[in-house]
Amino acid sequence: MQQPATLFYKTLFLVLFLPFTLSSQEKLDLFIWAGQSKAQGWMGDAAYFQEEGKELDESIRLNRTFVDHESSGGKWIRMQPQAGRFTKGLFGPEVSFGRELKKADNNPVILKYTKGATGLARDRKDPGNDTLKVITYNIWNGFDWGKDTVRRKKLQQWMKKHKPSVAALQELCAYTPQKLQEDAESWGHNYSVILKTTGYSVGLTSEFPIHLKEKIQNRLHHGALHCQTAGIDFLVVHLHPGSIKSRMEEAEILLRKLEKIKNENSRYIVLGDFNAHSPFDAHLYDSDGYLLKRLRENNSDKGINGNVFMNDLDFSVMASFLAFPLYDVARNYTTGINERGSFPGRVLGTFNNETTEQLVARLERIDYILVSPSMIEKCIDAKVNNGVENWFLSDHYPVQAKFIFN
Repeated sequence: MQQPATLFYKTLFLVLFLPFTLSSQEKLDLFIWAGQSKAQGWMGDAAYFQEEGKELDESIRLNRTFVDHESSGGKWIRMQPQAGRFTKGLFGPEVSFGRELKKADNNPVILKYTKGATGLARDRKDPGNDTLKVITYNIWNGFDWGKDTVRRKKLQQWMKKHKPSVAALQELCAYTPQKLQEDAESWGHNYSVILKTTGYSVGLTSEFPIHLKEKIQNRLHHGALHCQTAGIDFLVVHLHPGSIKSRMEEAEILLRKLEKIKNENSRYIVLGDFNAHSPFDAHLYDSDGYLLKRLRENNSDKGINGNVFMNDLDFSVMASFLAFPLYDVARNYTTGINERGSFPGRVLGTFNNETTEQLVARLERIDYILVSPSMIEKCIDAKVNNGVENWFLSDHYPVQAKFIFN
């Protein structure tokens, strides 16, 4: 991949030497609009694109590049919203800037070149040196309690390809510290810690030394692991899979732990399989869809001791974490359940005798990376890797986030 600075100079070369379909007498006023996500307009929902002045947009030329996201393909287009994180796209301050110039009898052409949360000067260096990538992955019964060596090898290869700085794992069934260390070293990590060697364990691997702070097992169904690495406190969790009431009790215990963590370090991350639904996703679930119908059938008469309460999903567990406050990084960079869904993986088709259509119809998000206020400011990207690469590696999909690291 070309570095952003290299791309910038190539784009600028094309701008300066690209022929315009203009009369030889027409004067152009070239403006270079370069910066970070604020210059891009990352929070500028195009649903609120100002109608006043749109008649000017036809005569304002724009050539845009948002590094690693979207561009105009090297072409000059009229001023308009750009494809992005909102349904109708996004727009930045170049709109009012260009319109005011046009009103003042200028003839603006705007080269917009942006990269979120980084600086062009710093990006002349290797971008890998100043970012921290975090991945959480539920690996489904420890590769069937150690028998599925093929799937284990493929997941190791996927992790090595995606080069996490820190990785949190759940369902380390039949794992020992030595076995987890083998996995860690396969994707380039020299350090690892496992919660326990029985049942459904969790673990953490890192390219940095890990300081074990606490193994939390009392009154937690699967347990949680508190470690510090890269100067960040990580709390790896795997909440109860079958009871809202139990998850609520576990959340209370973990939030008390977080109060102590917060008093010692402003940089902390809670991640893993929460087996719970976010209120930010409530609008994405069809109340009469396949997912809810299936959950109602499987949890009938269980009430709060099941996974459906008052005939609907429960959002209180995730709401309690968000209110701490913790910030849901994937929410900021994804839209729709097809982008956010972390369960079920298509590997469950044969196992459950379900069709691909059924699995897709009950896609839900129950795996998260939640971060402290100081960490959300450093987050520059997040996603759920639920594409074809991960369809058959586990019944869950991994979640990843990238942060400025300094």
